[in-house]
Amino acid sequence: MGTVYLVGAGPGEEGLLTLRGKELIEQADCLLYDRLVSAELLAWTKEECEKIYVGKENRHHTMKQEEMNQLLVEKAKQYNVVVRLKGGDPYVFGRGGEEALYLMQAGVKVEVVPGISSAIAGPAYAGIPVTHRGISGGFHVVTAHDARDELAEIDFSAMAKGRDTCIFLMGLSKVKEIAEKLMAAGMSEDTEVAVISCATTRNQKVCQGNLSDIAKKVEEEKIVSPAIIVIGKNVSLREQLKNCISSQKEKCLVPKIGSQTTKLTQLLRQKDLDVTEVQVGEIVYLETVEFENKKPDWLLFTSRHGVEGFFQQWRKKDRDIRDLCGVKIAVIGDKTGQYVREKGIFPDYISSVATGKVFSAELKEQIKPTDTVWYIKAEKTEDEISSALRCLCDFREKIVYKNVEIPFTLPENMDEYQYVMFTCASSVDRIMKNGNKNECFSWLNKNCVCSIGPVCTERLNSYGVKEVVQAQNPNYEELAKCIP
Repeated sequence: MGTVYLVGAGPGEEGLLTLRGKELIEQADCLLYDRLVSAELLAWTKEECEKIYVGKENRHHTMKQEEMNQLLVEKAKQYNVVVRLKGGDPYVFGRGGEEALYLMQAGVKVEVVPGISSAIAGPAYAGIPVTHRGISGGFHVVTAHDARDELAEIDFSAMAKGRDTCIFLMGLSKVKEIAEKLMAAGMSEDTEVAVISCATTRNQKVCQGNLSDIAKKVEEEKIVSPAIIVIGKNVSLREQLKNCISSQKEKCLVPKIGSQTTKLTQLLRQKDLDVTEVQVGEIVYLETVEFENKKPDWLLFTSRHGVEGFFQQWRKKDRDIRDLCGVKIAVIGDKTGQYVREKGIFPDYISSVATGKVFSAELKEQIKPTDTVWYIKAEKTEDEISSALRCLCDFREKIVYKNVEIPFTLPENMDEYQYVMFTCASSVDRIMKNGNKNECFSWLNKNCVCSIGPVCTERLNSYGVKEVVQAQNPNYEELAKCIP
């Protein structure tokens, strides 16, 4: 029997997850997650982790709580480390207590890992301290609706008479009723109110008013769930403190291939930038690749996907590393070399600069006309390497993966971004094809556009984007340095 970890995922911003929570996500054999869990957290799981969505939305539950409890027991019998990832804190309106009791009764070991609740993080990110000396010595946190989706039984009289900050979770649809109940209980209609939508995330929006007009403002400003309602004098501090929150950071857009959070994004966030990733493609490894029985003299690798795709196919054909004895391995730059070394092979040649032009030029000095060369690459990519080496030897392209375009949507508030980082030419094409090409061109020319290397820069130039900051060397570390 494995262990089930009830882990608080925090309020939304991935940086607000605890270190223990991150450690367990990375170790998880099975991860069950809620609707409000940040997608970036899911990217930290290991490749073989089974991920199960068990989210609950208003009037629609993917899975009933009883079924959830039973599923946790089943997965504990199947795996050693089962993580139940819950938005906020497991014990703050998360039904974590019910799940823990059920698991213990079933003989399953349980560990609870607290998380930062949106009840305090949401107001903080909106510039509202939940307590403040001389204004509020405490705070009430309540859920605004009951199991029948009606207004919960709340002691509005005690709230109205006290000086504490009042915080309502899951209450957006009840905001008018809440305001009316508090005013009826004696709270002044001028009492300040803030409604915080999508708290701590990049989509956070704050609507501010008072008890008499907040319902109307919420409707006019089209505030959406999930939302936190904060009522009390502390809301007045927001004007002074709102600049202390992350929304004041410079914004950067990173188009990416694949679902995992990129190393580039991690580097940019270390520079205190507010980074939004937009997935524009995914890597799909081919099911079958033909390899001749006679092994080549050279293998050329230019990306980690090529390395992974090749060795997947090599294993499928019941061939191991010993079958590569005598084959010379050439890689384009240290990063690709690192992935090859992880397979137990040390490259014979690493290009001095990680570009196709330098890679092929240097290889010309080493490859013989009688050599057979396998170039491990992606589908539908014509590049400098093929053009330069095809006529010099027995040159064979081995297509092991595809970079497939996926549907995506650019952020609505594109004008708020100061930087955009391109890591490949295909991302440039897809951004320019998404929506109005002229609008994309206009937006790119208003911002600092950064490119990982010459091919990417040339593609941007071909669309008319002339002001491009190119990384000194084509890697994520150098690309991140393009932003001061």
